[in-house]
Amino acid sequence: MLHGLPERQCRCSGKYPTKPIELVNTFPPGGPTDIPARIVIAELSKELGTQITMQYKPGAGGMIGAAYVSTAKPDGYTLVWSSSSTVSAPLLEKEAAAYDPLKDFTTIATAVVIPNVLTTHASGALTSLDVMLKVAKDKPGSLTCATPGVGTTPHFVLEVFKMHGINVIAVPTKGGAAAATSALGKHTDMGIHLYSAGHRSCEERRVTSFGHYRQDGAGAQCPDAQGKRVP
Repeated sequence: MLHGLPERQCRCSGKYPTKPIELVNTFPPGGPTDIPARIVIAELSKELGTQITMQYKPGAGGMIGAAYVSTAKPDGYTLVWSSSSTVSAPLLEKEAAAYDPLKDFTTIATAVVIPNVLTTHASGALTSLDVMLKVAKDKPGSLTCATPGVGTTPHFVLEVFKMHGINVIAVPTKGGAAAATSALGKHTDMGIHLYSAGHRSCEERRVTSFGHYRQDGAGAQCPDAQGKRVP
């Protein structure tokens, strides 16, 4: 998602833009939010006739970068590129959040929609979704799963799992690429992240994918977990 400071605070007047725009990405380079951002920046820069520079401020489920932008001058020249966790994370960690996602930002556009996918190393013992569910239910808390951070949508998926007796330990990382790498490197039993963060490993069968959470063609290389009646 692309966010700016609230319209009521924006001091833009006359022609816009008249100088370069700074776009803050709340997740690390190479991750699932990075590639779409680069594509959008290239086209948007042409459309607006100005340079758009991107800098990375990852961490805390996107809250570090979002907090930085929330204190910027509200003139339309500092924007934040993030996932939905920019909104969800501070609602979970109100004491740690330095901004109010509903008051301090205005959503400019939803740029891309990518499904979440649950993966594990191809040589591991979790050979299928059914096996994973059985282990998680028989031995609560014995499985670990890397997420892009606290308050991100993949983290929410694991919390919903717990509501249905599927107790998997969430291990927060700094982004989707890190979560995907954690599963690939066997640092955790699984990783849950946006599909684009691990699609190459999925296609090359270096990881086993248990399912994705979207009904259209995106993530078609992975089985649909909803068909298994998983929460």
